[in-house]
Amino acid sequence: MKKSAVRTSKAWLLGLCLVAASPLAIGHGAPDISGQPEGLIKIRITSVPDRDAINALILDAPRPGILLSYQGEDPITVLGSNNEPMLRFSRTSVEANSASPTWQALPNVKATNSVRANLDGVADEHWVTLSNSGSFGWLDPRLAVAAEHREHDSGSGWSIPIRTLNDGVKQLRGRAIFEKVELAARHRSQ
Repeated sequence: MKKSAVRTSKAWLLGLCLVAASPLAIGHGAPDISGQPEGLIKIRITSVPDRDAINALILDAPRPGILLSYQGEDPITVLGSNNEPMLRFSRTSVEANSASPTWQALPNVKATNSVRANLDGVADEHWVTLSNSGSFGWLDPRLAVAAEHREHDSGSGWSIPIRTLNDGVKQLRGRAIFEKVELAARHRSQ
């Protein structure tokens, strides 16, 4: 037999094995898993001030975060949990107020805390550049609190105040909602 005929025969045989084996693999389904959660907490945005200039996106994770992008004319300031200036956004940069208690409590602030330590006791605002674009993401504690203190199925609200030059303080708002998860294994076993 010629080498090309042997190769063709091997290819056909391999193809037949794969076609015949695939229904067997599919028929077994996913393994049963114990201790499955009933659902997940999803953080949703319900209201964004000035949608033309501000774009907000939730970063789903065990500790939720938020990504904010700003393309407006005048800078805006995200206020912290105590209504102190925490983050300042412009089209071309994002800065953190290293004196903000909310900023200091975040897990990603080691670099700005070292800058703060060199200020010799200055208690006023001190702005440190975080980004050279108008976008920045952070793990905001207000999202985590909303997720932890929810009532089963009904959800819990959160808000993050944003100060603008012209319109005063507006709220970025959302909800933490419990969503039931239907796992494929549950459907197959019924």
